[in-house]
Amino acid sequence: MVLLLNAEHGAWHLAPYLDKHGEVDPALRRHHQLFLHQKRYDALLRKVWLESGIQSLVARRLEADVNNGGWESL
Repeated sequence: MVLLLNAEHGAWHLAPYLDKHGEVDPALRRHHQLFLHQKRYDALLRKVWLESGIQSLVARRLEADVNNGGWESL
């Protein structure tokens, strides 16, 4: 996983690594060797870093996250 930070907020993004079957394994539960997927890396670099898309990506991820109560509601 890639952690994207903007000021006081942050969001997780899938890393550009895939296993030999072309699947992501964000929690590394399958214990397969992961390889850098160049197209995913280039897209992450271009869309998020070079086009200054970190702020909008973090904002969209935070808007999609529903947390209605925090620790008190557990």
